[in-house]
Amino acid sequence: ADWWIILRVFGVIALIGAFAIVPYLWLLAHRAPVIEQAVLLESTHRPDLFRGPELYGLAIVIITIRLAMKHLDWPEPKILFILSLAVAPILVFNHQILTGRSLQPFHYEWYIANYWILTALFLVLGLMRRNLPTRVLFYLAIGGLVIGIGLGGRAAFNTLNTTVEIDKGLALALKLKGRPGVVFTFPPLTHSLTTSTSNGVLWSHYLYYFSAMDTAQRKLRFYKYLYYSGVSEQDLRTLFQHEGGVRGEIFGAERENEILAGDPPPITPQEIERANDEYRMFCSAFNRSEAASPLLSYAVVTSADNLSNLDRWYERDVGERVGDFIIYRLRLK
Repeated sequence: ADWWIILRVFGVIALIGAFAIVPYLWLLAHRAPVIEQAVLLESTHRPDLFRGPELYGLAIVIITIRLAMKHLDWPEPKILFILSLAVAPILVFNHQILTGRSLQPFHYEWYIANYWILTALFLVLGLMRRNLPTRVLFYLAIGGLVIGIGLGGRAAFNTLNTTVEIDKGLALALKLKGRPGVVFTFPPLTHSLTTSTSNGVLWSHYLYYFSAMDTAQRKLRFYKYLYYSGVSEQDLRTLFQHEGGVRGEIFGAERENEILAGDPPPITPQEIERANDEYRMFCSAFNRSEAASPLLSYAVVTSADNLSNLDRWYERDVGERVGDFIIYRLRLK
């Protein structure tokens, strides 16, 4: 009896989706050729069956079936809804069996799939409420709330310093608005500038997401950033040991962080040595042509930053102080 109502509701949703998918498909068709490499899109038909949400979902399916066999009728919407939530992770993590494409599946595991499973779990507890004391459900609700607040508070505390620095960068972004040109600066200021102004940056942690550069071009930009920052070959050796982001920029994020892709090869000591040699040769061969591509217009730095290499190729004006930072106008020598 509910089929006609269901069809009407989903018909409206499908109509809205049809209008939305047209521009989305146009964007996909016109994306930069290197974007698939940048976002680590994998071509694979390999099943992915042992992630946490899938195993929890399977357990919920078994429990729900047993409850339905004992106390409920299969056609009941609540049973079908719980089963759909529990089975959804299995489908999401294995769509590549048919599509042949897998895009960073850990996002499903960390985020939406967990919400499906938690919703299904509490709905199952609702089915079992006849056999559960009310205080148990109350304790579960309070426990979930406390855990959620604790995790949220910890995340906010861990990112507090970065968030403060990004907010400081907003004042710098306002100063640079309407003053075009490429900026040399350091993270996390690169986040503020690229989202609040039209200025380009020499390098950013997320350059591969908002540019059409291939891997070789991004690595060259990173080397220039290190060079202008006064990083020596020995400094780079130290960074390789202690900074995972540096390894990711040179060898690929998927090789530094194994959760991003299926089975990336590990970074070997020999590769690190070759990268150090490559950077040394890059620094020794650096010339005016390299300095002019891209041509820098501004440097946003602090008084403690080492700008000796930058000063070899660019002249700085007297600068404009904004909080802890100085905005220098640059001119190629």
